[in-house]
Amino acid sequence: MVNLVDSPLPHQMAAGDQNIEEDLFPEHVTKLSKSQAVTVRAAKKLEQQVVQIEMEFFAKIHALEAQYQHRFKDLSDKRAQLINGTLSVNEAEVSDVPIIYNLHEKAAEQIFQGLKDDDSVKGVPDFWLNVLQSCEATAVLIEESDVEILKHLKNVDSELIAEPMGAILRFHFGPNEYFENTVLEQKVIYKLGPTDIFMFEGPNASSVENTPIVWKAGKNPRDGGKKNQHSFFSIFDEKKEEDDMEDICELMSIFREHIIPHATLYFTGELRDEDIDFSDSGSEGSSGGDDSENEVMEE
Repeated sequence: MVNLVDSPLPHQMAAGDQNIEEDLFPEHVTKLSKSQAVTVRAAKKLEQQVVQIEMEFFAKIHALEAQYQHRFKDLSDKRAQLINGTLSVNEAEVSDVPIIYNLHEKAAEQIFQGLKDDDSVKGVPDFWLNVLQSCEATAVLIEESDVEILKHLKNVDSELIAEPMGAILRFHFGPNEYFENTVLEQKVIYKLGPTDIFMFEGPNASSVENTPIVWKAGKNPRDGGKKNQHSFFSIFDEKKEEDDMEDICELMSIFREHIIPHATLYFTGELRDEDIDFSDSGSEGSSGGDDSENEVMEE
């Protein structure tokens, strides 16, 4: 029997592509009676209605998230103040929170002994660069030429748009020698539609709007005849192909559901990609990293 998971369904194939000699269906289907086949078709028709309910459910969840987003943003803004050194904190205020959870005593001592007693630098330099490099989904986008630029990334946040349904991803940069922008935005407007008539796997992008990057002279990592060279900042290129739109939808979901709410866990290495099923990104909810096993390399 052919693997139906990896093969197109008959209704997805052009008439000329279907070869009756190929095993497009399990053998037990051919053993049904005519009335049993009608019953299966009736059950399938019910499952088509499931897709409609799933789309309605997603729209409701999106609207509910939009109502709560100001509470998440308050915490995200305060975290940004801490990371960028504009809000101070003393050790007594975080006495119940270790730098890394569930470390055995020797590993914890190793980290503690490595900490420097230096208050000359405020905040946590290169925080977001380290976060993005610690998440495989974003690390693969970062080239060596992007690293120095991303050291100027001060915060990443997002905003849901209730109507039309969509989301905005914002990258906040400090003054730098590479481009004039202080904020780079990516705005995605969603359309709800089934992946095929029997499946809904999340929203599709109907449009993507990106902030044009105003590069300073000679600072674009893809200058010098390298326009096709890969770069993290390629995500801000104009998107026309359907595959590009799907990738942007997935990346938006990864940022919104995983990276932004749990950035410190990526920074400390407590949350790793194997702890997360990114295939669920784009649906409601987010994943934490409380159950990840953490190891520190020992000499």
